[in-house]
Parts: sequence; structure tokens; C-alpha cells
Amino acid sequence: MRSYLPVSPMQLSNLVDKGAVEITQGLSLADEENPESEELEFETSWQAASLSAAANNGWGFVLVTERDFPGTSLDESGQWSASFEIALGEVECLLVAAHDDGEIEEELSWFAVQEIAEQLPAWLSKSGN
Repeated sequence: MRSYLPVSPMQLSNLVDKGAVEITQGLSLADEENPESEELEFETSWQAASLSAAANNGWGFVLVTERDFPGTSLDESGQWSASFEIALGEVECLLVAAHDDGEIEEELSWFAVQEIAEQLPAWLSKSGN
């Protein structure tokens, strides 16, 4: 199951510093859905970025993982709420939606896990964290 986890720059900082972070919500594509559908993946990742942006001065940060989150039940949009810890090694990449004049950009930038630490100071300052 591919999951998109909206996070804050402070959560990213904890992930880098401690090697793990607690998350409380996510959006997942169920196995019976076509996870190869680029449109469905974009819609789901965009929804996660929008959730993150609402709390981060318009900047959206989304961890992507193939990890399962047992015991969660997905609503119609694939969203779930529960408390889980995710390790840095379980993260495939980070998607970032930048802020542009009060609007979240309609494009997601892809970052490798190794790039998170070097980009983090800029994200912390821009997002107001």
C-alpha cells in the first residue's frame, strides 16, 4: 500500500535528527486501486500536500512510503487518522508543494531522502516553523 503522509518541517527535523517521527494522519492507496495510475497518485499526494500546507504557512510536505498502517480504516478519499512512528528507512521520498503569493503551487517537487537534511533549514524558515 502506498501512503502519503502530510508532515511539518519540525517533523522532518525530528525524522532527520532521531531517525524516526510520529505521524498522525495519512492518505493511502488501497491495494485494489491501481497504484500505477499517475492521476490517482497525483490527486492523493496533492490532497496530502494541501493538508500539510494548511498548517505550514502554505508549504506542503509529504512523506511517501510503501509501508502498511495496520488497523487504519480509510474513508472515501483514502484518508486515515492514527498515531504511528515511521523510520527514516521506510521513507521513499519527500514531495514538497511551494507557497506562491498566498497560494500553494499546483506542482509537487520530488526530493530524495538524502536531500531532506540539506534542504531543511530553508524549509523551516519559509514555512514559519
